[in-house]
Amino acid sequence: MDSEDPATDIDESVIKSIEALANQQRLEILVALAERKYDGKAETSAMSFTQLYDVVSCQSTSQFSYHLKQLVDRFIIETEDGYQLTYAGDKVRRALFSGLYEPSHVFGPVAVEGACPNCGARALNADSAEGRFTVECRKCVTPIVSDLFPQSIAQERSTQEIVDSFGYGIWAKYLFVRGGVCPECYGLLETTIQQLEREEHSMGVSINECRRCWFTVSLPIDVVVAFHPVVIEAFWQHGVSLLDTPLWELFEYTTAENWNTTVRAEEPFAASVEIILDDTEMRLAVDHQLSVTVLQKTELR
Repeated sequence: MDSEDPATDIDESVIKSIEALANQQRLEILVALAERKYDGKAETSAMSFTQLYDVVSCQSTSQFSYHLKQLVDRFIIETEDGYQLTYAGDKVRRALFSGLYEPSHVFGPVAVEGACPNCGARALNADSAEGRFTVECRKCVTPIVSDLFPQSIAQERSTQEIVDSFGYGIWAKYLFVRGGVCPECYGLLETTIQQLEREEHSMGVSINECRRCWFTVSLPIDVVVAFHPVVIEAFWQHGVSLLDTPLWELFEYTTAENWNTTVRAEEPFAASVEIILDDTEMRLAVDHQLSVTVLQKTELR
């Protein structure tokens, strides 16, 4: 990604903010304020100096005052009612309890439903390794889905429930991408379209990269088409809820004979998609801005 500043040019205020967190008492302050914030019985989300001091393990008020000062304006703010968390402070607290800094959870491989968009085989496995969730085709050994694996997703869930959670999580990311919003930091996304060639198959893929944190979401063009309201409605009328269908199961439809995507131009990108669902036929067009236009919808009766 192009950037005005090199990756190593980190603002001094950012360095100081990270340094401010490297202390147990300061993290305890953030946790205490979060507990108050989410306590439905508390009259206010703020805590006074004395209230915080009483619940944080600190040897003296002067030492506690020093730690508190390191957090003010970055992770907490001082109001007339007392101290409160900022968005950044709450984000740090959630990262602590999400398992972000804990060892990676590992499972698999386990068989999942769906089809490989590369070879069409219905032979998929899901597993986790090195901090990522992956769905891979057993036949052509092609990874078809890859996602970051936050450790919180594994807490109190069976392996099947973990897999199901990733199925929903991918669509949550897609909804952000549709609005040009980074799912990680809410920054602006830059979208490009690439044509991937794999054996005898080609696939148009939208690459959505955050300008700020470089978080990237890559999705086939067929996903953009699938979530057009007309297509969602057609699937719903045929007994399929797309929002409840994981990406790897959606490939069962996009790789079938009744779903045909044709790239009309690569620069700027333009494609047409023909979908037949029993007695419903649809023709749609996709342009380089990922705008989907319905060209025709016909009931074949």
